[in-house]
Amino acid sequence: MIMKKIILSACLIMLVYMAQASSPAHIKVYFNQPVNNSVSTGVNAVYVDDHMADTLIAYINKATISIDIAQYDYIQTYSGDPTISNIATAVNNAYSRGVTVRWIYNGSSSNPGLSSLNSNIHTLASPTTSSYGIMHDKFMIIDAGSTNANVPLVWTGSLDWSPEQCDLDYNNIVVIQDQNLAAAYTAQFNQMWGSTTATPNSSNSKFGPYKTPSTANTFTIDGSTVNLYFSPTDSVNAKIMNTINTATTDMYFGVYTFTENDDAAAIVTQKNNGVAVAGIIDEYSASYSPYTTYFKPDLGSDIIVYNGGSNSIYHNKFLIVNPSNTSADPKVLTGSHNWTASADTKNDENTLIIHNATIANIISHSIKTLLAWEVLCR
Repeated sequence: MIMKKIILSACLIMLVYMAQASSPAHIKVYFNQPVNNSVSTGVNAVYVDDHMADTLIAYINKATISIDIAQYDYIQTYSGDPTISNIATAVNNAYSRGVTVRWIYNGSSSNPGLSSLNSNIHTLASPTTSSYGIMHDKFMIIDAGSTNANVPLVWTGSLDWSPEQCDLDYNNIVVIQDQNLAAAYTAQFNQMWGSTTATPNSSNSKFGPYKTPSTANTFTIDGSTVNLYFSPTDSVNAKIMNTINTATTDMYFGVYTFTENDDAAAIVTQKNNGVAVAGIIDEYSASYSPYTTYFKPDLGSDIIVYNGGSNSIYHNKFLIVNPSNTSADPKVLTGSHNWTASADTKNDENTLIIHNATIANIISHSIKTLLAWEVLCR
């Protein structure tokens, strides 16, 4: 199991390298599973071990004006990591020092951790109607309204707020300090909240397909282009397809739930076009047709099915394109969006595409030197 974690997490080093080397002041990426820094070319990945909850709390403690949370679920009961309950304590402390706190959660999940919040903090559940999917977002916005452009930040990625997700399952977190990006996330939050105030307005709130498309999608952060898209109004699967289709040299993917045949077919087409392709899916997706129809016969040993049994799942949702070709716009796509029809047409999701040529190239070399992972070393 330990070797599996090292091997799988080596692929994820790419996000950390990209974040820290290309924009050390404004983009940070964290992982909750071991990474093999022996392949580092100078910038090491940030592995927080069992301290993902503590890392989250540290950002909450920075807030002086506002905290907006759109989080699928919050489960704090687990004897192995009592720090999960401290998330609620940190939020309550922020509220007590005058920070405005707003919290949106998935209405069809139990979210038992919310019972630990100060009763004066307003929360809002997403709809539970059959026409709606789930509020699957995982983002937090800190101090979006600050007049200091160096203060607003966004926490996002694949992590749900539970002990298993923080300590056992494979996840990545991206923290971006950028005023304009924080404003874009806030506009999305306000659509669901139905208000710009501390109190939600359920009669005005819009979830899922009832939202309007986002108007700000492209940002420049420390010289790198960053794209932001929200499901289901921004046609995110089309953005995934477009990103796949830009691959000319190499492409790597790691996705928990993968049911979109079109994405799988596009990946196989790129391999047939001469692109070097390798990927990871969780065992949960091994029975779906993208794997049985496309990946198993066409990718062969270039596809890894992660089997964590009852211990862990592979929960990332990311794509890396052209990390070995600096002239072909290398990029990383990550966020909450599983590659499913529901994520694209029903759920509330958020996706980032971060473009960075130099670091993606360095990361590609690092991965290919990891001899323990034969798939990426050919």
